[in-house]
Amino acid sequence: MIAPESVQIQQVLHNIEILSLEDQEYLISVIEKRLIESRRMALKKRAEEAIANYESGDVCSGSIDELLG
Repeated sequence: MIAPESVQIQQVLHNIEILSLEDQEYLISVIEKRLIESRRMALKKRAEEAIANYESGDVCSGSIDELLG
């Protein structure tokens, strides 16, 4: 049985294939920019969590041997 996600992806790919090459290139550009923004937001969230952990004292420091040992 094919997973519903696979069917949806196949439908999306089919819809992309019927676009003109220019529209396909534009779509790629938009998706790339959205991925970059998503990664940027995830990095920002991780940085904010790290700052919050540092400010609350929930961090450790030392050598790698001390941290793993």
